[in-house]
Amino acid sequence: EEHQSEVDLPDYEEYWNSAKRKGYSGTAIFSKYKPLNLIFGFSEDSMKKYNVCVVGATGAVGREMLKVLEQRSDRPMVLEAKAIRLAGKLLDLCYLDTRKKETESGEETADRILKSGMAMHKMREIIKHQGGNPDITVEKIHIGKYRFEVASSKKGTVCGFNNQDLTIISRILGCPLDKKAGIHLEQRVDQKVEKGDILCTLYASSKWHLEEAKETLKHVPIYRVE
Repeated sequence: EEHQSEVDLPDYEEYWNSAKRKGYSGTAIFSKYKPLNLIFGFSEDSMKKYNVCVVGATGAVGREMLKVLEQRSDRPMVLEAKAIRLAGKLLDLCYLDTRKKETESGEETADRILKSGMAMHKMREIIKHQGGNPDITVEKIHIGKYRFEVASSKKGTVCGFNNQDLTIISRILGCPLDKKAGIHLEQRVDQKVEKGDILCTLYASSKWHLEEAKETLKHVPIYRVE
């Protein structure tokens, strides 16, 4: 929300779009140039035109995120490194326009916040404000009991990933309403795979939803391996 935190950028135009529900994230834009026009939020027409779908953090994804926040020994290090790198870049942009001299880089700050437990503490505050259980742990997150591992049909390199196909399959599985449904992505773009290697795992609460998703995958594959 505007005025929720101190933002000292006198040379910038400020535009805030706060969340309607407490605990949810809004957005803010700071620009050196005054825009010609402002549009807040997505209209229904825009959602349909650009095929926008929020699939949400499903059980499998939520468990991986919590492993990083809790600093578990079996946490996905690639996810942690990417989160620190992206957060660091955002912090560096903020540091460019602050008058105070920073003693550490944005990435160092992000790393410190994560490893000190401050990030996990803030996440629990957000969960509490959203009406969830702030004491949630990895063990308390349950995923759909029906699952299917999608294997690569050939040896090669993952050279493409289709977000639109991901959205289609996620919706069939039950996202975003069913929090136990979703897709766990096992491979990254540019990663080499052997025939039979698992590309992703589908989760669903209903075996019928899973069967429909499996059938649809034949026509809308999420990965492209060459």
